[in-house]
Amino acid sequence: MLLAIVVTPIVVLIVSNPDNATVAWANWDWEAPMWLVLSATFLAGIIGGKLFGWLWRTWQRRKRRLVNERDATRRLVSGQGG
Repeated sequence: MLLAIVVTPIVVLIVSNPDNATVAWANWDWEAPMWLVLSATFLAGIIGGKLFGWLWRTWQRRKRRLVNERDATRRLVSGQGG
């Protein structure tokens, strides 16, 4: 259901823009169909979001592991064992 709620407006936006658009990037200018520009933008956003999520989870796991190692070291040093 959530997928339909997200995808439906995207499809409507892509279908309702049949014009060409001038894309200017890295000192290059070219004409491209608007549906292609919108599709590439959405795809880049999805990939960027997935990459950010993967990096965030990796950082959180590393932080949690370092805290656990620090706590284990403190327990060993204080003589409580582990």
